[in-house]
Amino acid sequence: MGIHPEYRKARRRAITVGWGFVCIGLLGIVMPLLPGIILILVGFSLLSLHSKRAHLFIATVRARHPEAGVHLERIETHVAQWLNIATHTHEYIHVPRKGTGVVHVLLEVCKHQEGIVVLLHSAQTTREGVVQNSIAEAFRARGFTVVRFDAYNGIGEGDGTYTNLTATSYKEDLESVLAWMREQVWYKPHITLVGHSVGGLVAGLYAQEHPQQVNELFLLAPTISGAQYRAAARAADEEAFLAWEETRLKLVQHPLTGEDYGLAFGFVTDLDSHDLLPHANSITCTTHVLVGNEDTTSPPDTCETLVREIGGHAELHVLQGVPHIPHTHEHIRELERVLEAIE
Repeated sequence: MGIHPEYRKARRRAITVGWGFVCIGLLGIVMPLLPGIILILVGFSLLSLHSKRAHLFIATVRARHPEAGVHLERIETHVAQWLNIATHTHEYIHVPRKGTGVVHVLLEVCKHQEGIVVLLHSAQTTREGVVQNSIAEAFRARGFTVVRFDAYNGIGEGDGTYTNLTATSYKEDLESVLAWMREQVWYKPHITLVGHSVGGLVAGLYAQEHPQQVNELFLLAPTISGAQYRAAARAADEEAFLAWEETRLKLVQHPLTGEDYGLAFGFVTDLDSHDLLPHANSITCTTHVLVGNEDTTSPPDTCETLVREIGGHAELHVLQGVPHIPHTHEHIRELERVLEAIE
């Protein structure tokens, strides 16, 4: 993925100014005349526009301190608008959801927009986890407007209940976000969808149903069907899967706060009603399927089958040493390497 020249310039400016605010803020801690903490937060907000680590830090603070998080979101939004040194805006928006509630969206509109990408996280991560941050940066660098959101029933900034998370409800979230996007002045048809795990299933299903609306598809370790998910889960740890089926709940740890959440077995039974393979050839856009060679949830051979069924416009990319959810520095670097190599 080629880096847009304006992105390079803006990244240098934002990082320089951001660290400047952080340094002045540190002085402010020992000099009462300066609002040290506020200046540090402004600095990290600027850094988060072009730094995955700074973004993860700010997102973690917001997740662990929800009340302060509301103010941090406002700071990030206003700082980006006030200084106007980044290539993208940075805005948190509440999008009306079909039926009830809202979907929490992080919108980054590019000033020299080359395209629009929508990111869908996995069932065990959030819109601002390490995987999503890396993918978002890769597309921002290419000049894309980036839209990412937390599933309504996910463990991120969603108003629903995690035990109600299903691929069906997640698909409704995506449809709500896309309906809102079409009403925005920056919207252009033929978007790119990037989905991880169940997010990949949802992105793939949408591309099958609306082939004229999707220009390019990136599926990272996609869930392919309920049958595939069950078989892989039992092969990886049959005892754990049977315990989940019996108790109807599996503990999942929030990637930012460390809190425990319960994923209901209804998530699995809902997957039984979805399958990408029977209508794989309905995906007519350029498709990239990325999977780690150590993935036991969406194994490489099943992803290879999906690529074969989609046809010649689909390509498989194997990430060396990477499991289903990349989480270490080495995993993320491999993901970034593969993304950078895709033209």
